[in-house]
Amino acid sequence: MQRQQKNWSIMEKQKLNAEAEKFRQNNRINWTLVAEQMHDRTPTQCRLQYRNNNQDRSKVNVIWSTEMSHELMLLTYMYGKKWKFLQTNYFPDFTAEQLRLKAAQQEARTQKYKSLLKKAVSDFVLDVAELKIHEVGSCWSLANHSQV
Repeated sequence: MQRQQKNWSIMEKQKLNAEAEKFRQNNRINWTLVAEQMHDRTPTQCRLQYRNNNQDRSKVNVIWSTEMSHELMLLTYMYGKKWKFLQTNYFPDFTAEQLRLKAAQQEARTQKYKSLLKKAVSDFVLDVAELKIHEVGSCWSLANHSQV
């Protein structure tokens, strides 16, 4: 059964915050239990609303420097996708989710550049091969004409 989407009232938001704290254990929130208390909301709706209203907005639109991006790439290569570890030890001003999203963005950009580079190299090799065939063809025809 899909529940109809409706805007969250101020009272609902306050109740959501209270229920989220009530069902928080080991820094994790049981969204199923929270949703049961919210009645007309799904666990996903509760989780998204809570995160949207409670995230630290101070770093939402931060521009990553080239050095920071390279450091994240290197640390991800060294330690893997251990976002909480990287956040705690290397990027305390960012959330683990922000690190994950930035790394995914960098990976997508890297794959795009690899694909473009591969195509450019392939096109270049084909152009060179066609040029050599044309040159060989010209030499061959010149050789034939000179023998005649």
